[in-house]
Amino acid sequence: MSWPVRAARADLYGNALNETLVARPGQWLTGGLVFTDRWASTVWSTASRPCSAGRRAGFVDCRPFVRSYALTMLGGAIILVGALLLVRFSA
Repeated sequence: MSWPVRAARADLYGNALNETLVARPGQWLTGGLVFTDRWASTVWSTASRPCSAGRRAGFVDCRPFVRSYALTMLGGAIILVGALLLVRFSA
């Protein structure tokens, strides 16, 4: 069998090329990031600090709901717009 026929039957080596260039380096990167995160526990500690402070204050719901994220982003946007308006009109 000639090389073009073998390449065509193997989908022009698209799967092998994708695995070599994208999938394997992505797996290595993900493994390294997971190891680093477990070692430093950055995600958990970053997320747990405001959540535990909110629980102590009694007004923050820390369950991962989209509405909680949306409300937090809306609050941040309102604070940002308010600060920009304050700076704009105070000068």
